[in-house]
This record gives sequence, C-alpha cells and structure tokens, in this order.
Amino acid sequence: MAESLESDFSNLSLVARAAGLTSKLLDGRDYVEELRREISLETDYLLEAERARAFHALLASEADLLAPEPIPERSSSRVLCLTRVRGQTLQRFIDSNPDAGARWRVSEQLIRAVHGPFFSAARIHADPHPGNFLVTGDGRLALLDFGCVKSFRAEFVEAIRTFMRSELRCMPGCSSARLRAPGLTPPLPAPRGRARAADAAPCPPGLRARGSGCSVPSGAS
Repeated sequence: MAESLESDFSNLSLVARAAGLTSKLLDGRDYVEELRREISLETDYLLEAERARAFHALLASEADLLAPEPIPERSSSRVLCLTRVRGQTLQRFIDSNPDAGARWRVSEQLIRAVHGPFFSAARIHADPHPGNFLVTGDGRLALLDFGCVKSFRAEFVEAIRTFMRSELRCMPGCSSARLRAPGLTPPLPAPRGRARAADAAPCPPGLRARGSGCSVPSGAS
C-alpha cells in the first residue's frame, strides 16, 4: 500500500508543479507534500502502535475512557493487532434513543477524550470522526484509530490554555492578541460603526462588567 501511495503522490506532485508554473496562486506543492507526509505516516503501523500505547497510557487514569492496547507479538510494520473493544458506534448509540443523562455523559466524554491529551501531553487525535469512537456496555467511551496524531510545542499548548481560560471567564483584553500568541491568525475586525453582538451582550450571571469585558468579582472562586 505504501508503495502505491508514493507512486500516486509522485504523479500528483507533477500536476501541482505544472499548475504552479502557471500562477503562484495555483502552486499546491506544499499542500501535496504535507498530505503525502501525513498519509504515509498512516501506513506506518509501528508508529501507530507507539501512538496507541501512548493514548492507552494517557487515558488509563480516566475510569470512563479507554483506548485499545497493541499486541506486540501479533503486530509488525505491515499488520497492527490491538485488544478488542466491544461497543456501539456513536450513530447506533444515538439511534438507541438514550436519555438526556446518557447523551450528556457521552458528550462530556468526547470532549475529554479529544482535548484531554492535548492539554496533558501536547498530543491530539487528529481524526475524530464518529467511526473512531465506541460507547461500551458499561458506559465508557473508547477512542480508536491512531494513524493520525498531531504533537505540539509546550508553549503552543500553554498559549491555547491561557486564551481559553480568559475567554471562558470573559476577561477583558484583546482577543486578537491572545490568538496571535500561539501563532494563529485572528479574523478581520468588524467594519467601523458596526458593533459586534458579543460586545453589546450583558455579562453572564455571576460576572460583572469591567472595561470592555466581564470579570469574576473579587473573592469569587
């Protein structure tokens, strides 16, 4: 499979190069190279086994989350074998008409399964489509398929953590500056004379207005 993919990407690179000679706006070689790199990694089963072991360890402390564990003696660079996890896909879980409590539980589990490893280990499951989750019979959520995992610099994670904390607490300040800190490009400001709905909205319950935003009253936890 890896050899076939490499051949296909070589042909695609030629097309991208030819398009780039016509106009810089059509030069997609960097995108093709990134796609080649990421797809090639998904065919490296030894790397995927290492990622699966890492996520298994990361989720081990969460009683209601799990990831399958690789079986080394049955795996190789061409075959990956993991412990079996039984459960419902997210679609079957929804079709089973669960009550509000169960839906809320799974929603919260999804958030922790995806974002927990990002903040605790600077790694994130980069292919979180519905087919990569199972709801087990005992109420746990299983995370599957570790072919696409992204790692980040610690300072990037900390910048995102700071941004999210300040936004959730409605702290005053420039959101654009907080977005630029981790290297993100903020959206263009609203046209002059057009107030944003968020600026005109009152502060949430428990917070008080301060400057151009909201803040937690002194003494509040």
